[in-house]
Amino acid sequence: MLPIEEINTLVAEAGPLDSEILSVSRIADNAWAIEYEPVMVELEYDASRGRLLLQTEIGVVPEEQKTQLLSAMLNVSFLWRESGGLHLAMAGREGAAMMMVDLAGDELTTPSIATVAGNLVERVLIWRGIFASAMKTNQENTAMPSAMNQAFIRV
Repeated sequence: MLPIEEINTLVAEAGPLDSEILSVSRIADNAWAIEYEPVMVELEYDASRGRLLLQTEIGVVPEEQKTQLLSAMLNVSFLWRESGGLHLAMAGREGAAMMMVDLAGDELTTPSIATVAGNLVERVLIWRGIFASAMKTNQENTAMPSAMNQAFIRV
């Protein structure tokens, strides 16, 4: 397990590796925020497990297709091997849908942090589009992607 200051250095050095990163901020002893336009990726280091969690908010699940969207979210989480460890969850019963992935061991490098954060942003923008489509229509499955392909889920 890496000391917290080494993790801080790895995260801070991720900024210059991706031109899409607007800023990298330390927001707590074991937490950081990487800002993209228009997405904020939060990172939290669990020293006891040696894992760095990257997470971002998708948004509130639209009521119009809540069942279908929650089902799709569960399916993506179930495919964690194919998705590079991507998980989707709810932040409480009425809370926002969240997207997260964690890095550990050899994965804890500056390039991997920058790459995974950027990939997370791409995926969350896809899901935000799906949620926006669901709010505009009541037709079943309109907001669902036609196939669960690697570009859709892979972090």
